Amino acid sequence: MTAAAFAATRRFAREHGQGAAIYLASFIGSKAVAFLGPLVLAAALRPDIYGALEMALSTGLVLAMVSSLGLWGAVPRVTLRANPIPIIDILALFLSVAGLAFFLAGLAVAATGLGAAAALVCFVSMTSAAQGALTALCRTYSRRNVAVWVEGLATHVAIAVALASLLIGAARIEHVAALSGLACAALTLGAFIVFLRTRRADLAARLRSVMRTSLPLLGYSLVSVWLATSPRVLIGALLPAGFIAVYAVDFRFAGLLLGINMLMMTGLFRRIYQMRTRRFDRLGAIYAGALAIISLAFALAVPVILAQVEMKALADAGARDAAIAVFPLVMAQIYCWAVSAMLQMRVSRARLVAPAVALQTILAAATAGLFLWLTQTGMGFAGAVVLLLGQSVGVNLIELGLLARKGLVMPRLAMSWAAAVALLASVWLLA
Repeated sequence: MTAAAFAATRRFAREHGQGAAIYLASFIGSKAVAFLGPLVLAAALRPDIYGALEMALSTGLVLAMVSSLGLWGAVPRVTLRANPIPIIDILALFLSVAGLAFFLAGLAVAATGLGAAAALVCFVSMTSAAQGALTALCRTYSRRNVAVWVEGLATHVAIAVALASLLIGAARIEHVAALSGLACAALTLGAFIVFLRTRRADLAARLRSVMRTSLPLLGYSLVSVWLATSPRVLIGALLPAGFIAVYAVDFRFAGLLLGINMLMMTGLFRRIYQMRTRRFDRLGAIYAGALAIISLAFALAVPVILAQVEMKALADAGARDAAIAVFPLVMAQIYCWAVSAMLQMRVSRARLVAPAVALQTILAAATAGLFLWLTQTGMGFAGAVVLLLGQSVGVNLIELGLLARKGLVMPRLAMSWAAAVALLASVWLLA
């Protein structure tokens, strides 16, 4: 290697290494806040307040997705092409209208006596909408260091609001809702200002063009969001008060696996997407096995932590024991989500998204209907978590089945995944 080539190599490594280090620090920092923040709140907030906050974060994301009309998913499709469509003013307009609607709805439900918790859902929906829009923009324009922070915007704002309510006195759901309303109003005003500054003359024509792209994506986006949020929504809506806090504490502990998986998937996305099926099967099985080992370690360690750490969110009678008892099942559910993130790449590459969404929609509807029926017949918390784990297992089976039907059989990965789920379920049965 010549001196010039060596110097060029060192310069390339220094420049790109520095960028990678900054991204890694941003990623770890944002995920640390998203992981530790809710656990701090669980330690400091009463079950009713913490449960209401988790319910608002879940339901708010679904409502925000509906209000977007699929626009978030359309951002890269309409901007990363030969004739890109300017979209910032369209996003800002949607956020302004959605924010005003959510703000007024929050005031209305509070005034009609439906309670601060219902108002909180409306206000958090706006932060979730801002999160979706900003994340789509940052990812599209490769602002990855910003993207890792805004993709958790709703959670970060909820953490800040709850901590602020603690600082001004004993936290009450009314305080949390009021501060969330201020955040909703600020985001709405900010979006409207951006719209005024970026508005272009051809807004109506561009809006019609973008809608032709975004509306077909809405169904897929809604199914994906519902599958991720339905456990907390169904438990919070249909089980006795307090169980949403119990499930949410377990979910937050187990969710660390998703952060680990996201870091790996972000770094290896292109290789995984382009990998041949046979090689993907072999390496995917190894990776799924590694995730299983981490999940098993969590399933054994977190119940011990829960038994030792005092959390106000688990102050209700039997709440701590319930959280300890079902944690292996919640861990298995999160494990299935991590595997699904990997399988979705293959489903997308094989052009099987449409049948996958159709089958997953049927699965989600059947799960919700069965959940509603069983709660009327006396289903307990553990039974509810088992049913929701079944939904996650069903999603994986749909993905593996569709791939196999197209000839993309992955027996090693399927066996690794099945063994892991069975092992985590055994930990629950033997506990």
